[in-house]
Amino acid sequence: MTPVQQTTQPSGNYSNVGVRTESVSLVEGAGLRDYSVVVGSFGLLSNAQNLKALLANKGYSAQIAQANVNGKPFYRVIASTHNTKDEAAQSRARLTAEYPDAWLLYKK
Repeated sequence: MTPVQQTTQPSGNYSNVGVRTESVSLVEGAGLRDYSVVVGSFGLLSNAQNLKALLANKGYSAQIAQANVNGKPFYRVIASTHNTKDEAAQSRARLTAEYPDAWLLYKK
């Protein structure tokens, strides 16, 4: 397996960045745009709230959204939300240094 190269200064073409499409509902936060950067996913709301608080202390406007996967709720912790895929991908590239498993969510 080839390691993923991480960068703190994103540049280039983001058209090939993978995006997961889910139907989500906002649990906590100001509202989601079409594309969001998910940095954590938890089965317990309290765990998601802990990560959200940590992100808030770092200056992020973190939010929590709920997705149902195979009938079970999962709480997605969103570090940033954007109107376009390119904006979200650039944000994800900046976040991967601290959150290497960050991924893009497109809300249905």
